[in-house]
Amino acid sequence: MPFRESKFKKSPEIELQKKEEKVEPEIEKVEKEGIKKEKEFKKTAKEDLEKARGEANQAYEKEENIFEKEPLISENFEIYYNNEIKNILEDGDEKRFDEVKEFVDKTLGSKRDMGGEKSKIYLFSDKEKYSKFLEENFPNIRPEPATFDKETKSVFKYVSVTRKEEIEKYKDLLQEKGISEEEIKNTTRSGIFSGVGHELGHLHPFFGGVGNEKSESKWEQEMVCIFIGEKIRTDFGNKRFRKHQFEQSQKEFRELEKKSESFSWEETGKDWQGEIKNWEGFVYPWLEKKYGLEKLQEFWQKMFKEGKTITKAVEDVYGKDIDKLEEEFQTDILKAKDYSLK
Repeated sequence: MPFRESKFKKSPEIELQKKEEKVEPEIEKVEKEGIKKEKEFKKTAKEDLEKARGEANQAYEKEENIFEKEPLISENFEIYYNNEIKNILEDGDEKRFDEVKEFVDKTLGSKRDMGGEKSKIYLFSDKEKYSKFLEENFPNIRPEPATFDKETKSVFKYVSVTRKEEIEKYKDLLQEKGISEEEIKNTTRSGIFSGVGHELGHLHPFFGGVGNEKSESKWEQEMVCIFIGEKIRTDFGNKRFRKHQFEQSQKEFRELEKKSESFSWEETGKDWQGEIKNWEGFVYPWLEKKYGLEKLQEFWQKMFKEGKTITKAVEDVYGKDIDKLEEEFQTDILKAKDYSLK
């Protein structure tokens, strides 16, 4: 009886130990498999998302017929567009998008390596379809007139196309102002390249494709991209717009003189919500013309990458007090004969 009693008491313990010895490796194996599967999931999640987006894009394009069947292909880009924009673009314009990229690279002082891949450019002439496309495929992106997606390196641009019925309606007014139908078309075309160039500036490695997230002042990035976009607009033939901006800049400064008021690059740089003043768009063209592009690139580097204020960056790069430089700028703008600042 004692033998049986002893055996009876020890049996559950032995059985439990045996089970533990058998189960523990299984638990460990499951845990390892779980970690492995989690890694595999993370690895494929991005690919799955991109595939789903691609399929959604194709279905949406087929359903809505918002793009031509085949995109324009250049060395660096796939350009998606509709029939209205097809009538604005000229033969060979796909290569002009590559020229825009080269210009952005040159302006920022470093080449953006595409890694053998082509970025996508989406051009829309229908505002509702533009908003719907972004909402369904890129819900985190607001439908600004032009914007970008830093994950896919895509650029999106809404193009306001002046239609023939509108030209006919305002024919007399356009004639009075000396604006031809061909000039209207060229204005729209130059606006496409200007907007794309602006967004490619944000996507450039110089800024790391972060938009304005790391900027303390609009001078660090937004005004740089405006500088790029406006140079492209003018180079593509839209001189009337720049001429108007310049005339308004002189007007703004004359009004400041009458009121004995001053202006400050530092203060306007903090005003993210305010409208971009016309004279602000001439600060970087003036600095480039007077002191050269290399110094301007160093100036941007000091602000965006080193985190220095515009006042400190001016002192470091141009060796002057910011008030002195602002005074020189205002004097030169008022003396200049046209937007070339001659």
